[in-house]
Amino acid sequence: MKKLLALILVLGMAATANATVMLSVNGDTAIDEIEICVGDTIWIDVYSDDAIPYGVWLDVTELDGTYGSDCGQWTGNYVLYSEAGPDAFVTYYDPGIEWYAEAKTFNPDDPVIPGKHFEFEFECLLEGCDVQIWMWDYGYANVIDIVTIHQVPEPASMLLLGLGGLLLRRRK
Repeated sequence: MKKLLALILVLGMAATANATVMLSVNGDTAIDEIEICVGDTIWIDVYSDDAIPYGVWLDVTELDGTYGSDCGQWTGNYVLYSEAGPDAFVTYYDPGIEWYAEAKTFNPDDPVIPGKHFEFEFECLLEGCDVQIWMWDYGYANVIDIVTIHQVPEPASMLLLGLGGLLLRRRK
């Protein structure tokens, strides 16, 4: 009986995950694209607006869809919120590239609560390089959400480039 209940729960998570789960950047769910400086880190959050258990994969990809990236990586830091349920867990599946997170509970008296369930820290590594964070459903069948990260030079680098340009122009 327990095995059957577990199977029904897992199938239910897979079937309902993409309807209620979304990504945000530093707590802002309205952001689909962001510009940040090389060496900076941001927090990618997983939210759900429903109390339904789910499982998701978060991958780092290049803009062309190539898996992994030299442009940025997960730092390995994460936060798991109690709203995700007492049996929720996070796995750093492929270091630097991929996370797996599952919000769940086996106790109907202690459900998954709508809201922020997970946070993952992402670090930018290469100037002028764009990456995407893809969130897939439990079975890797559907992309649920994508956040694009544009990496720009830090302000001090831009200032030095500008001063160098002025000096070159002055010499002529």
